[in-house]
Amino acid sequence: MKKILKKVLWFIFTVLVAVILFILLIFLFTRNRNKSDTQINTYTVTIWDIENTIEVYGNAELKKEEMLWFSLPWDVAEIFVNEWDFVTKWQILASLDTESIENDIRQAELNLENAKINYQDLQNWGTDTQILQAENALEQSRAALKLAKQQLDELEDNSDIDAVWNNNDTVLKSTTLSVKDYITQWEKAIISLDKIFGVSNKYESENDAFEEFLSRKNISYKRQTNNLISRSYSLLDDLKDDYDDLWNISLNNKYRLSNALKTAESMYQAIYDASESAYNALENSETNETLTPAMIWNFESIVWNCSTLAKTTLANILNQNNTLNNLSNSNSSDIAIQAKENEIASLENTIRLQEKSLQDIKNWGTDSQKNIAANTVKQWEITVNKAKKWLDSYQITAPFDWKIRKIDFEIWDKISATNPKFIYIENPDLIEISIALDQIDIVQVEEWMPAEVEFDAYPWVIFYGEISDIDTKANISAWVVSYTVKVHIDKWEYKIFGWMTANVKIIIERQKETIQVPTTYIQYIWEKSYVTNSSWLLVEVELWIVNDNMTQVISGLNDWDQIIKKISNSAQSSLFNMDDMEEMHDTMVNNMYSQ
Repeated sequence: MKKILKKVLWFIFTVLVAVILFILLIFLFTRNRNKSDTQINTYTVTIWDIENTIEVYGNAELKKEEMLWFSLPWDVAEIFVNEWDFVTKWQILASLDTESIENDIRQAELNLENAKINYQDLQNWGTDTQILQAENALEQSRAALKLAKQQLDELEDNSDIDAVWNNNDTVLKSTTLSVKDYITQWEKAIISLDKIFGVSNKYESENDAFEEFLSRKNISYKRQTNNLISRSYSLLDDLKDDYDDLWNISLNNKYRLSNALKTAESMYQAIYDASESAYNALENSETNETLTPAMIWNFESIVWNCSTLAKTTLANILNQNNTLNNLSNSNSSDIAIQAKENEIASLENTIRLQEKSLQDIKNWGTDSQKNIAANTVKQWEITVNKAKKWLDSYQITAPFDWKIRKIDFEIWDKISATNPKFIYIENPDLIEISIALDQIDIVQVEEWMPAEVEFDAYPWVIFYGEISDIDTKANISAWVVSYTVKVHIDKWEYKIFGWMTANVKIIIERQKETIQVPTTYIQYIWEKSYVTNSSWLLVEVELWIVNDNMTQVISGLNDWDQIIKKISNSAQSSLFNMDDMEEMHDTMVNNMYSQ
């Protein structure tokens, strides 16, 4: 019995020891595994150069000559070089006649200066001179009103006023001549619009070169303009017929004159509406080498002149109609009395306006007046800047240093889209690299961005160039969209032939001597960027240039700060190259500063 009990106890003891050893082994295994699965990497922050680039492959093409041309149709005014002259980059070679646009700029600058003066006046009290001028004008109007009332009293006392009829006859003659002027003025105005929109048979081919681009963004404006111009032509014919009927200048002619003025009013209203629609049509046009921004600018000026003429003429027609309505068919003093009463009413209105104007001069400018004046200044500033910008389009400049081989045009030659003329500039060392960029990369590049080119035939030799042309027309192949970009470089003394392949690196962004860290150390939390410092604390950082490997930090870190990150051994093997680079970097930096 004792032997059996003893064996049972030994068995239980053995089992307990085995269990304890098993638990201990599991604990040690788990602890070692945790240590082996996780590793802490440390990076020392330093200052270094960083850049963001686009790298693509392209092919070389020899460019022994380049054709330079004016982007606007106009007259050649000056040629500054001769054939075989050596020129330098950005040198002006030729210029179009800039008198018109320079006048526009000067006029816009004067309007801007006047707007600034008006705005400044509204910030200050009215000057003594302004107040005195306003008071004098008011006194003159009051004196004229007093005299008119005296004359009215005399007219009412004297019923015999046969001289009035001479005045009636003068009004009718003057109005008839005005109708003739309305016809003459309008024929000039409607032709200027017709040449832009090509409505009539006579001018329908004037705008063939650019008609398809007019109001292309909203074709309804163009249709509306054409209809209004056609209506104005029809009313012009009616007005000519009315004018031909005005044979006898007599009081009986008053009604025919009134009808003619009504026709003229409808005609000028139609052209005013056409001008408004034409302006919208021009604003919704597409610009290119055929319909240039300068042409749009010129057309808008023509439309504005037509609109101004229409508004002024409509006001004159209204006044003449009022005058005709005040004429009577009977030999009565009522005509003169009514005319004098109208004069008195007009003077009383003028006096009320002058009194209000005088009060405004004596007071500060209202907030509304100041805002309007400030907006007017901004509008003219935009107009001046827009006009000056287009001055560059009137010149040809050299794109690089070399010789002029040939000049097609002479002074006062007419440059047009149908008759292009060029300046030919040689450069036997110029190489053009054509590359294709996808839709993500094309929006990042601009002309004159720097580029570095490395030909397969010359590894380790870097050729420096810049983007010379960006073709926004898409190339579509197998549902892949790309855009052609050209880079110019000088080949120096190297033998470079057509279709040689090269790796092109376009520098999108570049910053020298800036703080940067490996991109893998950046953590993003709630749209903010952080790194972990050596004390295991999160530090918020502000980033700028980011490329595949490194990220520029513009705030949050300093030179020689240390940052850390956790990495598992399984991940370590996949990131071995990057971590090796970081370790080599730290070693190199430590060795450099220890020396």
